[in-house]
Amino acid sequence: MKQALAVSFLVFASILNSFSAPPPTSAEQLRSEFETALRAKDTNAIVSLICWKDVSDKGKSIDTQEAASMVTHEIVSVQLASWPTNLPLENDIKGIHYKPNLQVIGMINVKFADKQGAVGAELPYGKTGNAFLMAATIEEKSSLAPTNQPAK
Repeated sequence: MKQALAVSFLVFASILNSFSAPPPTSAEQLRSEFETALRAKDTNAIVSLICWKDVSDKGKSIDTQEAASMVTHEIVSVQLASWPTNLPLENDIKGIHYKPNLQVIGMINVKFADKQGAVGAELPYGKTGNAFLMAATIEEKSSLAPTNQPAK
């Protein structure tokens, strides 16, 4: 019975996936589809614009919650920008190395009405194959010593 349910679920997921829109093929198309999803408050559409390759279940859950949080704000603007050279893409924290799951080529800046004068979200994006998608974070065991040691 469990196997039949699992097979049914996989078939259903495959059918749904075949109806999904193809991924954006330019940075501008990604920005436009992301803005449309934000304004429509469509978290499923936002989530479909994220590259999920090698992302843990915990990471998927966090990014999905962030998408749900973003749709609660009124959007002022959604713009493409270059990635700041002084903003690191990778970090080592408590023995874990965090990095984007695709090569970042820029970011999408979102300004919210309730965050006057500030960027509400800065989301890295990149290209994988012919698709432009937002990057997610993958976690690896760090080769560096943990940095949570007290200073002497």
